[in-house]
Amino acid sequence: MCFIYYMVTDSRFYEVFGYKPPKIAMIHLAGDDPVSQALREIGIYEQEKIDAIIVENYHGSIFDVERTLEAIKERGTKLVVGVNILPNEYMAALDMAEKYGADFIQLDHVAGRY
Repeated sequence: MCFIYYMVTDSRFYEVFGYKPPKIAMIHLAGDDPVSQALREIGIYEQEKIDAIIVENYHGSIFDVERTLEAIKERGTKLVVGVNILPNEYMAALDMAEKYGADFIQLDHVAGRY
């Protein structure tokens, strides 16, 4: 039991989010101007004390994700920022997270087929 407790409490997750369950909002990049829409949504999430956002290309493209991450980096935010590139493009997500200073990536699948 102690070993499991150590594994959980020594996780990078807690370095990023602390020891409370985080409230994470999705940025899906919809609309005619997804970058501006994303920045407006981030302002709302900051006011509502959301802990983190995940920028995802659900309604947009990988280029929309990159433009949005660039805009977030320029604007700045106290939110924890994550990246998800569908369909499970983890290498692209890792590259963008590193390039734009995102804190984590989300994967929809970690084993098996997508």
